[in-house]
Amino acid sequence: MRITKDKIEAALLGGAILGGGGGGWIEEGKRLACDALEKGFSKILRIEDLAEDAVLLTVSGVGAPSAGSEVLQPDDYVRAVELFIEKTGRRIDGLISSEVGALGVVNGWIQSASLKIPVVDAPCNGRAHPVGLIGSMGLHREKGYVSLQTAVGGRVEKQNRVEAFFEGSLTEVSK
Repeated sequence: MRITKDKIEAALLGGAILGGGGGGWIEEGKRLACDALEKGFSKILRIEDLAEDAVLLTVSGVGAPSAGSEVLQPDDYVRAVELFIEKTGRRIDGLISSEVGALGVVNGWIQSASLKIPVVDAPCNGRAHPVGLIGSMGLHREKGYVSLQTAVGGRVEKQNRVEAFFEGSLTEVSK
């Protein structure tokens, strides 16, 4: 699917409605989508276009409206994927959003434009959700499943910057 500037509003409004009221602010989604298009993002692949052994990375934006938009910047989304690759050494064949929402629907676009990893049309959880386990696709029930997660956000000048990597059971890592 080709993504152009005229498709942004449809994506954001569709995401806001299907997200059930969660999944980020429309304004934030629009800013992220426009940044991605300016950096060269232009298409979303069908999952059928990937090899059977493709490795997909789920990306999400987690936050609280009271924190404000200054806590998470577009570069933080990109850094989270970079940190994941650095810590795991894994090749990533595609990015999928963890949820649908006004921001969630465009999550992955800025990372794709910056890191040249395609976005794949295979969101792992239909609507916005309040906790990680709801979006885990039932993997928390798989005995021995190990979740690998990164978290990036905050500002150095405000002394609230965090870059973290977690490895463990979904139940524990999601806390």
